[in-house]
Amino acid sequence: MRYTLLSAPKDIKTALSAVVIAAFSLGIPSSGAAQTATLVMTDLCDDPSAAFDYEWSKDKHSSEALFFMDILGKIFAVTDNAASFDSYKSIYVAAHGGGDSLSGMKYDEFMDNFKLEHPSTPTEIFFAVCKSAAEPDSLLKQINSKYGNNINKLSGGVTGCALTYHGDPTLKNAEYKINTKPVSEPVFNSINQNLTARWNNNYPSSHQNYQQSCNKRTFPFVKDDVDGFVETVLLNFSFSTTGEGAQSNSYLDLIKNSEGGDPLSVCGKNPYGTGVVACP
Repeated sequence: MRYTLLSAPKDIKTALSAVVIAAFSLGIPSSGAAQTATLVMTDLCDDPSAAFDYEWSKDKHSSEALFFMDILGKIFAVTDNAASFDSYKSIYVAAHGGGDSLSGMKYDEFMDNFKLEHPSTPTEIFFAVCKSAAEPDSLLKQINSKYGNNINKLSGGVTGCALTYHGDPTLKNAEYKINTKPVSEPVFNSINQNLTARWNNNYPSSHQNYQQSCNKRTFPFVKDDVDGFVETVLLNFSFSTTGEGAQSNSYLDLIKNSEGGDPLSVCGKNPYGTGVVACP
């Protein structure tokens, strides 16, 4: 979703850290045993949201590694520091959802693929996925059943969900909520249109747009290229190249223009330390 963008150098991790940490007070994941990881899917290629969901989960929830599920359901490590996917106790899933699918993959197929790669029971699964908590047989309910109803905590949206700053300017303090609304609908719609135009513009040092460049890197999966793509998106879309307000083409400005909302649904074996909460 873009203009004159920055190209990603070989040492983009250094550049990204300097730019984004300074601007958004991003945290650094702690070392030690594998705890939290983020899983994105093929709609990583559709717009900047999946990349920023990963950055948010890393910042707010100390997500230590990024994984990618391709169109065939195989899961690949994107980041260099990743342990095996099955070793992570908490998984943050970022994908567009609706009906009985996420990122265009049916729930049944997704759950089979997920459990194949993560046979041990997770402690927590957070779905940054719209309608993942929609009744009567939500994704939360179905995947918990897949693990014998032994997942301690599952979270997801009954309807559409989105990151919102709710008045706080830092990405770390943003929250995933349902029923958010634009601070200004004309400004929100304008930024969205600008982002779409930017995404459809050429990827740095390429004659292909962002989606085409991403598709080329993710299938067949090329680890370093996908890692570089995510970092380039984070670097370029953290700032506007076209002005402020309605002229902005920054994804973070889109989040800043969202407010209000209601909490996600939470369920599982023992999400609050008080026993079972049934999933919708």
